[in-house]
Order: sequence, then C-alpha cells, then structure tokens
Amino acid sequence: EGMGGEVHKNNMSMILENQAKQLVVEQSQTNQGGGTFTAGQGAQWAGVALPLVRKVFGTIAAKEFVSVQPMNLPSGLVFFLDFKYGDTVSKIAGSSELKGHVSLDKTIEDNIKSISSVTGKDLKDIKVIVLNRPRNKNTINTLIDLGVQLDLIQNGDIVGAMRAVNGDADLLLGIGSAPEGVISAVAVKGLKGVFQGRMWFHEKSYQEKVEEVLKNDAHKIWDQDNLCTSNDAIFVATGVCDGWIPGVQYNDNSVSTWSRIIYVETGEVKTIESVHSIK
Repeated sequence: EGMGGEVHKNNMSMILENQAKQLVVEQSQTNQGGGTFTAGQGAQWAGVALPLVRKVFGTIAAKEFVSVQPMNLPSGLVFFLDFKYGDTVSKIAGSSELKGHVSLDKTIEDNIKSISSVTGKDLKDIKVIVLNRPRNKNTINTLIDLGVQLDLIQNGDIVGAMRAVNGDADLLLGIGSAPEGVISAVAVKGLKGVFQGRMWFHEKSYQEKVEEVLKNDAHKIWDQDNLCTSNDAIFVATGVCDGWIPGVQYNDNSVSTWSRIIYVETGEVKTIESVHSIK
C-alpha cells in the first residue's frame, strides 16, 4: 500500500516472502501448525506484524538507501507491542561476572548486595545507571537510601546498558522503552554481558491486550539470548549528535558519519568513519 515503482514493490515482496519462510521455520521448531503456514496459523505475526510492515515500509525514506527486514519472534513482537500499546520494559544489565547474581526476580536491595559480594565493592562505590523518568521514582529512591552512586541519564539507556557491561558503571536498572530493550540485548550479548527485560504496563487495558497475545509470556523475564536468538547478528549505531559516538559532521563537499559495530558471534567492536559526497 502506498508504493510506487517496481523496485519498491519488489523489495516489499521479498520482505514478506522472507518473513513467511521464517514463520514456517519457527512453527516447525516449536511444533505449532506442523511446519506449514496458513492464514490461521502464526497469528502473532500474520495478524499484526505483516500488515504493519506493509503499511509502514511504503512511507519511510529508509527504503531508498537501506534494506529493511522484519525481525523474527520474539524481538519483532516486542517492537509491535510497543507500537500498538506503548509498552515499556523493566531492565537490568551488567557485566559478565554478574551472570547468575543479578535478576529482575530479586529486590533492588538484593541485587546491590550481590554486586557488592561479587565485586568486593562497598555500597558507596557501586554505580547504578537509571533513566530519569517518573516511572523510575521508586527505584531511584531505593538506590538513594542504599547509598550507592546514582547516575541519572536523560535518555539513551542502550548506551547505559553498554556502559554497565564495559565497567563504566556496575548496573543499568529501571524501566525504559521496549524496542530499546531489544536493541540493548543484542549489544549486551555481543559484549558477553548480562541483560534481562520484563514487560511493564502503563495501563491495565494494555496489560490485558498483551496477555491475549503473549499468554503466560506476558510476564516472562527475557534475557539476551531470548531476545537475540542467533549469534549471527550485529549491533550497529550511527551517531547523529555528538555523544557516545561522534555526530554528523558537515564539510565543504561531504558529510562524515561514525558508526559503532558489535559483532555478536566474536565480540569484536569496530568504529567506522564514512564520508558521503554532497556535491
């Protein structure tokens, strides 16, 4: 819908064909529908995500210069639920040494005590990154009472998660957007850290809608391996404004951009500068 030109139509056709093939694979692996795909099966994708892709892809500028492919479950479903119901996710992220020691099933106090036990740090030397939003008020107050170092960020909890994994902080904690949770999980997996996320709902009606789709998984803890099911994945971030990565730089006849790439399988991290002619 809303597409003009054979190139765009062919691109959309390939996207939907690839997604249909992925549905067949997933149903075969989970024994849902006997490995065949019909309109009545794979309802989680066929009923919501494919129509969404059809409508959105035809209107975005990205189709002119980048290949866009829908993600498989559960990552793509998290993005759809956020688009549909504005869901957020309670998150926790940290370094590899915290695997098995921190969890969303634990209280904040217990997680901080675990970090102290594992790292040997006093509470006053433990740094926790939290997105500065009203929904995180209770978390922030609890951390203040515990006497830890609190790093309140105004945005960018994807970078916050990577800072916690790389040792710039000890933990990322709090409620943030669901899509950013999926993206963070990919980066954290590549950096060999720990990530967990669990749906958090603004309204009871949203919770009920998501429970209709996800059933028992609506309240499940999703770790980095649940949200990024393959090692054949990469995380790529390109800077717009100066920050964790340099922002776009305009020169006389060109524009320079910088991208940070994390290869999930190897853990390799690269920064690439690209120069784009604007003559």
